[in-house]
Amino acid sequence: MPSMTPPDDVQSAIPGLIIGFVLALLVTLALTPVVRRYARRLGVVDRPEARRVNTRIVARGGGIAIGFAFISVSLLMLALNAIAGMHFVDEPVSVGGRQVGALLVGAALALAIGFLDDKYQLRARWQFLGQFAVAGVAVVLGVVVTTINNPLSPEGIFRIPAAIVAVTTLLWIVGMVNSLNFIDGLDGLSSGIALIAALTLGVISLGVGTGRSGTVRRPLLLHPGGALAGFLRWNFHPAQIFSGTSGIMCVGYSLAVLSILGAGKIAVALLVLACRSWTRSGSRSGA
Repeated sequence: MPSMTPPDDVQSAIPGLIIGFVLALLVTLALTPVVRRYARRLGVVDRPEARRVNTRIVARGGGIAIGFAFISVSLLMLALNAIAGMHFVDEPVSVGGRQVGALLVGAALALAIGFLDDKYQLRARWQFLGQFAVAGVAVVLGVVVTTINNPLSPEGIFRIPAAIVAVTTLLWIVGMVNSLNFIDGLDGLSSGIALIAALTLGVISLGVGTGRSGTVRRPLLLHPGGALAGFLRWNFHPAQIFSGTSGIMCVGYSLAVLSILGAGKIAVALLVLACRSWTRSGSRSGA
């Protein structure tokens, strides 16, 4: 039976995990009211209508606070790691600067495109085009799905043919974004599920109880979790602000890329899809 005691490299990563999570939480907690105020001034709001669950005007664009906290704290921790030698972020061979760049640059681009929809209510075709463009950033910078866990295989994995690796990756990232979008209907729902998914990825990356440690820079996994935890303070019922398309795209993209780098694709997909099915069945039974 695998040992439940974390290996030495995992124990050394725990301070970075905690610090990054708390910093991201505090940044989002403080920044979200500011974003809410300016969103209302700019008219970036959800107004009550037949297709909405809110009965009053609620600000959109809370994803700006989530994305800023995730990206800024990640850059800070990476800088402290590289410049000050604090070793907050471990550096496995399989994850290099291009992959980390794909994560952070892509998240920033997803945030920007999402906010355009929050502000201007883009047509669905333009949203999809933006999602594929952002997913293309990951592919170009070397974040691709090459294998999927397969317990029925002698190797334990299914190797995706090289000819369709890029297409598979594009569909994975766009699918993750839209899976979160489909469950974004109740106060705190999509943010809460995304938080659970981020924490799940963090646990998988630690490899506790499996005898294996993850291959992604572990502290980066919990930065989106901390940012989402801080945002939930303002997103629980009755929500004072919604994450909007900016939050859905940024968080969905980040989780998709982190799951590729951290080998947690199946776990995250099952979690999100299960929550989606549960919420849909719940809404039908309550109708």
